[in-house]
Amino acid sequence: MKPAVTIRESQLGALFRAYIKVDAALVVMTVGPFYLNRDTAVVPGASIAELFSLRQDRDDEIATPLETAIPAMADTPERLELFCKRKNIRLAGIVFSTDDGYLLALNIVPEDFIIEGQGLHISDFSQIDASVPALTLIGMQRALLAEARQAAIDLANAQSEALELLDRTQRLGRYIVHDLTNYLSIIRLNVANLARSGGSAETSRAAIEAATRHVGDLVLSLERLTGHRDVEATPIPLDQTIRSNLAFLAAALPSDFTLDFIGGAGQAAVRVGRTELVTMLTNVIVHARGAMPDGGSITISTYRSDVGPDADAPVSEGGWIVIKVIHDGPAMDEQTVRLMLDPQALARPDGADFPLRSARTWARSIGGDARITALPTGTDICIHLPIAGEAGAEEPHIAPVAAVARPRVVRTARVLVVEDEVHALDAVVEILRMEGYVATPALNAAEAIEALSGSEFDILLTDVVMPERSGVELAHEVEAQNPSIGIILMSGYFPDESLLKPHWHMLRKPLDLSLLSQTLAASHAKRADITAS
Repeated sequence: MKPAVTIRESQLGALFRAYIKVDAALVVMTVGPFYLNRDTAVVPGASIAELFSLRQDRDDEIATPLETAIPAMADTPERLELFCKRKNIRLAGIVFSTDDGYLLALNIVPEDFIIEGQGLHISDFSQIDASVPALTLIGMQRALLAEARQAAIDLANAQSEALELLDRTQRLGRYIVHDLTNYLSIIRLNVANLARSGGSAETSRAAIEAATRHVGDLVLSLERLTGHRDVEATPIPLDQTIRSNLAFLAAALPSDFTLDFIGGAGQAAVRVGRTELVTMLTNVIVHARGAMPDGGSITISTYRSDVGPDADAPVSEGGWIVIKVIHDGPAMDEQTVRLMLDPQALARPDGADFPLRSARTWARSIGGDARITALPTGTDICIHLPIAGEAGAEEPHIAPVAAVARPRVVRTARVLVVEDEVHALDAVVEILRMEGYVATPALNAAEAIEALSGSEFDILLTDVVMPERSGVELAHEVEAQNPSIGIILMSGYFPDESLLKPHWHMLRKPLDLSLLSQTLAASHAKRADITAS
């Protein structure tokens, strides 16, 4: 039967994108636009039987030969399905008889569109295929999901790289802090040697002392930037924490300063890290010290308040703890005070004091704030922190050393000095010998243990950060063998308090010689009392 309607080849391609016209021998004559630029080998002159199969497994011995199937299906409603032998593509349609052969009116089977790897496009489907819009949406959804998966993978990789970089930066920063504090100790101790030996290099001594103060400020900044903070902030009793770290805070001040503490917050607790709090107070004290070149007094006080730092402050259900730091240095004008906390002030204001933007940034990060008030003489630094509850029983803390007259040394004290930086070790040993102590040097924990095996010592003075074994580990081992020995730790930053014992002493690097002398004398006097009893 001849077709009742005559259509042009371009119209045929629009209706049946994958049509194939063959002659009576089933040799390809013309093809639809689907086969253009595709490696299907469906080109004029090719044999249909070599290109397609009636079965998906393409087993021509089982399937009905196309030479039989196509003539039998011509001009019938029976559906013809062909499977391409070169590509994983399925075609379907019906067969029409023509004057010189057959027209295979074929289209892509819509289900194949969503199979990945086929290289198909929406233009490969017939315009009259009702499945195309739905399949288009499915394709878009798959593309969006793939993009979202890749974005998640990229984000995870970026986070991993950022964490790795942060870890490397923090480790590098800690090494810098450790080395800087060692060098500061070397400078300070050798300066003391110059002064005690009656040297005339007073100008050089003053310059070295000034450099020591400036580099000390840099160390404090590095501590804030390199992760010397508690990983998880739990509420801590403010007064107890400050009181237990007074000796540590006092190490930031020369001998011509006095540091007092008046605690009025009781058992009120704040949700901050212990190291963060100590670092912030040290920073404020160092700033205050810079405003008083001739020495003076600094007072830290605390009290409770129902009034926040300002009207815009967040609500604190438990009220507020206020930390006041007052010093009696030179007064400042209002313009200087404003610049002290101005985040846009890039340079240090003229004058003796330092900007305190870091204190305000820290306080605001935990829901509080900070302000500065100029007094007729000195400055009032006021820090508001939200109360996070009430603390329980007083926790153990590192024994502070009171700034009192040095106890009389009953007999010559034997001190084992452990420091991994050889120049710092030599300087400390020389200072102690000038003070009248019998000082024995050791560059690491192994040398210290060897020295202890052959001699008896009254005091162990050890650095905290050392290779192989830390000073804290060494202190535990030495005290286990000799419970009456005095333990004094030296460090540029505050170690994990849970690893320390309450009766140990802690000295901040760079060492303050006055505080070092007081601590050694107090530790030796305590050992003498224990021995006498």
